[in-house]
Amino acid sequence: MAAAFELRLKVINLYRTLYRTRQELFQGDQLALQVSLQKLRTGFLDNKNEKDTDKIESLIKLGKEVDTLLKHNTIQCQLNQEGVYEMKIRNNTRLLDNALHPDEIK
Repeated sequence: MAAAFELRLKVINLYRTLYRTRQELFQGDQLALQVSLQKLRTGFLDNKNEKDTDKIESLIKLGKEVDTLLKHNTIQCQLNQEGVYEMKIRNNTRLLDNALHPDEIK
């Protein structure tokens, strides 16, 4: 019984974490906030009645990986009045060097 309670807490904490991540990531973009909330709810509700603890642990692991990907590898771009896209790069965004394609190396 205690293990089930601990899993339930992990799931609730993961939901809260993903909820906050989407709020930070899509701040100011009402459409993205609505769509991401719907996807978040659907993903959790689809697995609401899962009883297999291994499957639940696997879903928790996937959720944590998604959170990491969203926090560190996603940027938001917006077209400004000058017709130029502006990127919102947050403090925890991973910045990587662009690698040249082998055909571009001389």
